[in-house]
Amino acid sequence: MQASKWKIFYGDGSVFDESCGTAESAPSHDVQVIVSSHPDYGRVLLRRWDWYYLNDGEWFGSDIHGLLDQLLHDTKNQIKAVKQGRVLSTPDYEAIVRSAREDPDFPPQSAEKTAAENRGLRQ
Repeated sequence: MQASKWKIFYGDGSVFDESCGTAESAPSHDVQVIVSSHPDYGRVLLRRWDWYYLNDGEWFGSDIHGLLDQLLHDTKNQIKAVKQGRVLSTPDYEAIVRSAREDPDFPPQSAEKTAAENRGLRQ
């Protein structure tokens, strides 16, 4: 899969996208939402995950056990970035999610990824 356009939204209100640098160079802590473009789903919002990782150009969310599983079985060395989520107050979190949903740099959402697809499991 081609690398998708993406943007990371942080708890302090800052954002980091491809114009700021590579996914590897993005801050690794306090991620609230990662929004990306996907050919099958349009705008994809990953949120409420403990961990986020970029695998073969696509972002996924996971808990610690899923992340370890992905890292231990990444035989093709395709995971290029790992970021940590963090709990935030509800009003601040909702404002960040709203910003991600309304970001004009991404297409509208056309479908939902399943929970398994969000974790990188292919069916």
